[in-house]
Formats: sequence, C-alpha cells, structure tokens
Amino acid sequence: MAARTPRSTPRALESAVKIISAENGWLTGAERGAANVIDTLVSAKNGRFIAPWEADMLKRFFADVRNPDAHGAGAKLQPQLTVIQTAWAIEFCMISIKSLIRRL
Repeated sequence: MAARTPRSTPRALESAVKIISAENGWLTGAERGAANVIDTLVSAKNGRFIAPWEADMLKRFFADVRNPDAHGAGAKLQPQLTVIQTAWAIEFCMISIKSLIRRL
C-alpha cells in the first residue's frame, strides 16, 4: 500500500533549517533550496552547527523524499512510499527538528 508523505512534514524540517540559519545570520540570500541552507549549518565558518554526516543525511532526505507540492521530483517520478516509509519520513523530520532545536 503506497502513501504520500504528508505535505507539511518536509516543509517543517526545511523551515526549521531556514529559521536556524536566519537567526544566526548565516543566510546570504543566494541560497536556492534546502541543500544550500543546509550548507550554512555545516559550514566550518559558521562553527559546524551540524556535522558533515548529518548534512549529508538531510540533503539525501530532501533529494529522495520530495514534497510533491514544493520542488517536486523534476524529471524523476515522485517516489511512492509505503505506510511504514511514510511513518519513517515523519519520524525522521521530527527527530531532525528536535535535534536542531536542542543545539540552540
């Protein structure tokens, strides 16, 4: 049984990343998406708010588990997640947001 990732889940994670970067003054205005904003969190110049492996995981999530109403899948088909995969995506977003907030 396929399910779609709830629309708000990836958006909430992306918003958390953007808010943290903005609050710390790390945004330049040239960021074009979640991956560029994640780069501000992992930047050595900004004190490595997150580790490189964490940045890689977040970027892969945004690249592979896309929000169909945001950036979309581009030329690729939107992934069809199972109910269990959808639950995992929700939990991944929740734990990632919680981890980011605890560092503030």
